[in-house]
Amino acid sequence: MSPLRRYVLSVLCVPLLACSCFAAGDIVLGDLAGVRPTWQAAGGNNLVASWGSFDAPWAIYFPGPFSYGAAPDSASLSVTGNITIACWAKFLPTTSVRRLVYKRNAVSGYDFATSTGHKLQFAVYWSGTVLSYNTSSTSIDDNNWHHCAGVFNSATRSVSVYVDGLKETGASLSSATNMLDITNAVYLATSGGSTWGFTGSVDEVAIWQRPLTSNEIFALASATQYISSGSITDSIVALWHADEGSGSTASDFSGLGNPITLFSGATWTNGIVPIP
Repeated sequence: MSPLRRYVLSVLCVPLLACSCFAAGDIVLGDLAGVRPTWQAAGGNNLVASWGSFDAPWAIYFPGPFSYGAAPDSASLSVTGNITIACWAKFLPTTSVRRLVYKRNAVSGYDFATSTGHKLQFAVYWSGTVLSYNTSSTSIDDNNWHHCAGVFNSATRSVSVYVDGLKETGASLSSATNMLDITNAVYLATSGGSTWGFTGSVDEVAIWQRPLTSNEIFALASATQYISSGSITDSIVALWHADEGSGSTASDFSGLGNPITLFSGATWTNGIVPIP
């Protein structure tokens, strides 16, 4: 299955005197790649443009309820303090808890999921109990793409959730201490192989060992930003672009070697974040 192609126009810069005023209906475009479209000005002058293209994105698709992805435990994924998890997600409607990104055992860990009320929820655990969580007031299981982010700030002992770049003001509990170092894998779309899965897609999944700012999260959501360089990559510990489009592995572009392996029918579909 080949990736889709998206086409854009590059217009040659010409002196202003080379054309006169445009009238409605004067724009004539060629048909996709290989054709040279022209803008025909009222005075007979033509502006020549050319087509360029880029690969449309891929995403991981989980046909549910038992398909999932997993990355083995590593030192970089065993975050115990500040953490941010962000991704694009597209859910079919559900009435149950469904896991997005999950690394947890009976004692400690982090859990990024939907709640029973169709909301986004992020929780951190210590000593077997939820010590800090926050649930969005916005529903996200409407079969549309949503940017989802969860942030735990160990200094303020608080958890925040963001939907489509905006901080939510749902219910929260803030009595957290740092998490413990556990050896569980990081899972996508499950809490451990065959439970709490979902039908839907994820794209541009990333984990940071720091609390991203509201401005950084808004930028990721509003620009459907492909994470590649600059300050946004500071303290990033996992980055799955999910643009492979074939095979059973999503490579980790953080440089820390945490690939995701797909299981039980998880596959590829059209994504949302453009490939540069």
